[in-house]
Order: sequence, then structure tokens, then C-alpha cells
Amino acid sequence: MSNDTAHPTLDEEEPFHRILWYSDPGKGKTTNIANAAKFGKVIYIDSENGLKAKALRSHGIPVENIEPHRNTTYEGLEALHQEIYERLISGEPIFATAWDTTTKAAASLLDTIAYESAIKATRIGKDKTEFDTWQDDYGTLAAKMRKLIRRFHDLPCHLLIGAHQRRDIDEETSTVSIGPALSPAVQQDLVGYMDVVIHCRTEEFNDEDEFSGLTRPRGRFMAKDRYRMLPPFLIDPTFERVVDYIDDKIDRDKDPLQLLARKRRADRATAEVEKSAEKAAAKAAAKAADKAEPKPAEKAKA
Repeated sequence: MSNDTAHPTLDEEEPFHRILWYSDPGKGKTTNIANAAKFGKVIYIDSENGLKAKALRSHGIPVENIEPHRNTTYEGLEALHQEIYERLISGEPIFATAWDTTTKAAASLLDTIAYESAIKATRIGKDKTEFDTWQDDYGTLAAKMRKLIRRFHDLPCHLLIGAHQRRDIDEETSTVSIGPALSPAVQQDLVGYMDVVIHCRTEEFNDEDEFSGLTRPRGRFMAKDRYRMLPPFLIDPTFERVVDYIDDKIDRDKDPLQLLARKRRADRATAEVEKSAEKAAAKAAAKAADKAEPKPAEKAKA
């Protein structure tokens, strides 16, 4: 008996990755996200106008595969979601949807919400300007952002998100945490929906910036690896490298970038030890010389 309602098994499903990169500006988020264009078309919500063709080309990213969208109104994002869904269902090969950054998009939405609520408040005789943000405004923002994130999350393609970082302090425990710069409710949903959450960072070695990402929670920083396949500290955390690790195409013990990072740190530690030893030797030599030098009274007797 045939089963016309048979569904694919988990083994037969095409895996789509939901990945979030967050950090302060200048830590490589946009490059890490745009790197996905090496594999196909990326519909890119460019909230910050941060896509720069020349810079991306210098990283070997085919910008012809990136389709930027900059209408980040709520209506604009809802319409874009529907458009992407219809294009995917029609068979168009869209590899990924990217949203960079959700932080900027949320700020723009809040501006609009505050402006609209000020108009309503004025009509009923309340004193409120577009620069006054009330608690209800934040509630409206959270509801809209959570809905948009859910919708883009459910599209049958990869979802790649960028966000700035924020510092929060727990009022009860005084514990400091650093995570994506969104309201607590939106942040919790976003982190929960993502398969991988990476805190991006840079460190300088011999006047060169090393870009890396934290993939496991450490200290104050939020991070996540649902696959448990990534190194806790991943050098050059582009989409390509993240997925290659997930697909077990890279052996972390043989990864040349990871090995180079270890060597850099070992060399720096050795240099610091040698520098400390030199300082200690110089200090000891100065002390010995000071002891060998005749005292003023001894010089007078002589």
C-alpha cells in the first residue's frame, strides 16, 4: 500500500545551519557572514549599509552572489520574507538569508514605534514625543522582532545573523554577561533558535590582526555549538570554516590556522619568559654591582 503522505527521514533531510556572529564593530562579522556567497546566492539584509564590494572581493568573496536589501521597516522585512519564501518554493536556488545586523534593525524599528506611539498619545492628550520611549514601545518592539526572527528562521535555507554585543548585569547576583545587543526577551529567543553562536574577537600579533571566535560559553561571554564539533576557540570563523568543521572536513589537530595560532601564543609566552628573565638578571647584576661599589666612608679612609 502506497503512502502518499510519507515524509523524509532525518537522514534524508537537507541540513540548514542557523548561525549568529556577535561582537563590537570591526571584529569580522560581515566578512564571516558574506563568506557564504562562495556557495550560492545570499539574500542579504544590510541593515547598516556595511557591505563593501571592494573589501569583500579582497577576501575572495563573489559579490555577484550577494543580493542586498536595505528596507528594514517591519513591513519591508515581512514583505521580503514572503518574497524569499515564494522564490524558494518556486525552485530558485537561494543558498542563505543573512541579516546584518539585527541590532541596527531593532533600533530603527524602535524609532518608528516610538514615533507612532507619540502620535497616538498626542491625540488622546498625553505628553509624549518621538524621543520618549515608553515600556509599551519596548514590548511592541520585542513582539515584532521575535516574529520576524521566527519567520526567517523557518525558511528552507541557511540563516546567518550578525549582532553587536551588550553588557548586562544580573540584579540579583551582580553577575556580568555579554551577549547579542538585543532586548533580553529577543536575545533569549535568538540565541535559543541558533545552532551556533560565535563571539567574534581580534588580537594583534606582529602588527597583524588575528580574527577568531569563541564557540563555547566562557566567563562572561555567551556562545553556543549545538553540534559540539567546533573548537572552543576558532581561528577565522567564517561560514565556510564553521560548516567544514560541522561536516567533519577539518581535523582541528591538523588545521594549519589553529596550529599557527597555538604557535603564536607559545612564541609570545616564550618571549615573555625570556624578557622577564632578562629583567631579573639585569636587576641582580645591578644589585651585585651596588654591593661591590665602596661606600662613601670607605672611599674617604682610602
